[in-house]
Amino acid sequence: MQITFFSFLMSLLWFNLYILIINIFRKNDKFIISFNILAIIFFMSLSIVRLIFNFEISGAVIIRSKNIFPVFYNLIKNPLNLNGYIITLSEILIFSWILVAIILLINGIYKYMGFRRKLERLSNDSSKESMELFNKVLKKIKLENKIEIVQNKNIYSPFVIGILKAKIYIPNIDFSEKELEYYFA
Repeated sequence: MQITFFSFLMSLLWFNLYILIINIFRKNDKFIISFNILAIIFFMSLSIVRLIFNFEISGAVIIRSKNIFPVFYNLIKNPLNLNGYIITLSEILIFSWILVAIILLINGIYKYMGFRRKLERLSNDSSKESMELFNKVLKKIKLENKIEIVQNKNIYSPFVIGILKAKIYIPNIDFSEKELEYYFA
């Protein structure tokens, strides 16, 4: 097994194809209802594994191209002189890809932190009866003292934030005990 430019290129192409499939499927409610979220997690892990293990198997048959691939390879690998700097197009593409990934990551973190700040400003509008019901349901499903519940009129749909210290945000409406079990389970 060896890592070559071609194996890295194929790994990168497959990774992007898997990410494209994931983006198409995650927006399709019928797919998620039919196949569950596990199919998307499978494609995500497949894309990460393919990107990490980008080697050629020793028994792989390489198909030689005399027309298309040499032109593409020479275009990417030939050095360019940019004001005294020698750089290849492949280095420019890799640098651009990493730069865009970092920018998108920073943007995503910034938006997430802003969203968290907005959530922290929400007051807990739940009544004493609601809190007693929440605690009863949490005790029933063995999650008491592990989850904080915030009920507010500005929340329109229940959601969970956090992994280690989870918070459940729910709308300010009256729930039955069974409905709360469904939300918390």
